[in-house]
Amino acid sequence: MDTEEKISRFVHELDELITEGLVILDPVQVYRYVGRQRDTRRGKNT
Repeated sequence: MDTEEKISRFVHELDELITEGLVILDPVQVYRYVGRQRDTRRGKNT
């Protein structure tokens, strides 16, 4: 989590930097977030 001002400085680069997850610039209430789990047998995301 970071401040909106810091994120705004490089928001145009976020598509290249973030491959998974959530970026929020406005206050929200997150009910549930579930990310992908890593397949440790093959080292790949499932």
